[in-house]
Amino acid sequence: VEDLHLGFIEFYYVQRAALYVEYANNRLDELEALEEKGAPPALLVDVVEDFWTDEKKALRELSLNQVKTDDTSAVKQAIRELKIRQEEVFQELLYRIPDPEYDRVYEISERARLDLINAGFED
Repeated sequence: VEDLHLGFIEFYYVQRAALYVEYANNRLDELEALEEKGAPPALLVDVVEDFWTDEKKALRELSLNQVKTDDTSAVKQAIRELKIRQEEVFQELLYRIPDPEYDRVYEISERARLDLINAGFED
């Protein structure tokens, strides 16, 4: 459904970035719900990977915004809020998830953090 939404509607870069931030937040919601239900760790890792993909797409859309005529302040604030939430959700997950899934979640959390720093969202 999300891909259809992106495919059928013409978006500006900033609007697409905002949509990917929304999708990333949805992945964090899914992650929390699945964790509460005792989902298998491998499934949690899949959701973490989907989150990271959505976050990277949001950052890519912002970097593609060459013209810089669109107001990016709202989506940048949404990314800052996502960063805080991501850190909280991943921290909780890392307390509970066993090896080897722990290693993959930790790797993604660190790489996602570095992606944000490289995109100008400093620690």
